[in-house]
Amino acid sequence: MHNILQRQLRRFLGENAALSPELAAFVRVVDLTYQQFDDDREMLERSLDLSSKELMEASSEMRAILQAWPDIIFRVAEDGVITNFSASNISDVCAPFGGLVGKRFDAVPSPELRLRFRNAMDKAKASGQMVTVEYNLPMGQEGKIFEARFLSISNEKLLVIVQNITGRKRLENVIHQSEKLSAVGQLAGGVAHEINNPLAVILGFSQALLHNLKEDDPLANPLRHIERETLRCKTLVSDLLTISRTSNTDQHYPLNINDAINESFSLINAQGRVRNVEIKADLSPDVPLILGNKNRIQQVVINLCNNGIDAMSHGGKLEVRTARVQFDARSGVLLEVMDTGAGIPPEIQKKIFEPFFTTKDVGKGTGLGLSLVFEIVQKHGGTIDLESAKGKGTTFRITFPEAPAEFSP
Repeated sequence: MHNILQRQLRRFLGENAALSPELAAFVRVVDLTYQQFDDDREMLERSLDLSSKELMEASSEMRAILQAWPDIIFRVAEDGVITNFSASNISDVCAPFGGLVGKRFDAVPSPELRLRFRNAMDKAKASGQMVTVEYNLPMGQEGKIFEARFLSISNEKLLVIVQNITGRKRLENVIHQSEKLSAVGQLAGGVAHEINNPLAVILGFSQALLHNLKEDDPLANPLRHIERETLRCKTLVSDLLTISRTSNTDQHYPLNINDAINESFSLINAQGRVRNVEIKADLSPDVPLILGNKNRIQQVVINLCNNGIDAMSHGGKLEVRTARVQFDARSGVLLEVMDTGAGIPPEIQKKIFEPFFTTKDVGKGTGLGLSLVFEIVQKHGGTIDLESAKGKGTTFRITFPEAPAEFSP
């Protein structure tokens, strides 16, 4: 419309050149005003176009973010009806809200959970602050843990942000357990050092008395028991020091793992004969040297073999194997200890390397054997895992890296 008026003004000025200067100036001001209006209009249209484009891009980005976000967001209207806000694909990550979209909030199936949610909603509305509810649901084998956060946005409207926190909670439990084990290790180390001194005194006096007694002396047998049990206590103390990492006496040097195993077999074979267990060794002559401590490697072998023998209460077969393997881009040694015992249940397999965990009867085990094995293997830069099934025995597999070239003969 104003374009037509501009053309008419300009034609009027051209046709009426004899106008008074004041009127001509007025008409020119009107013309310039219309021109400025056009320029401003065009600028405003460009700004609106740009703003609309940026708004659409921002909206698209926000939708993409919400679709990829692990949390699921629901809206609760004034009438209590739940609507999904952040994702079209609702999975069990948002249980139990996934089955409530389009329904009233009071339709939550669990009365206890419904009450907790209702209290959280009322508190969020009253305070204007976010209120969090953590809850468990019996989903899968071990159940799942969820967190629902309630946030008041306006009047009676709420946002509910739901997250599956099962993984986070399990990780927190692992960290908490590690902290407890660390504290136990420090305590064990301190106690072990304190116990060592009186044990040394008891052992010294008992051995001195035995040295001065005749073989048939009535006191000789009790003193031998004292000596044996004291030595057993010293071994336990040494194991505790290893687990607590307060012992720095271990020296690593190049060694052939087969030699350490062969020297251990005198003890293992004696135990096997008593328990009616057939023991076999299949040691590859091709294994490379490892950088380790022979005494510690022997502890690994003896502990694993003793566990295998204990698992075969009615006899069976125990086999120890070694072989050359490739791992971590270099050669190494594979050590396998296999038994035909009762096997280890899956729910226990995750716990067997924890200090003081044992399935043996009271007085028959300290729960330190496999945790000590795990500690020694790690200190040697190795790995350990197991394969077991109920009634089909257990196989422990340990790998040790080859000794670096500078330590090779």
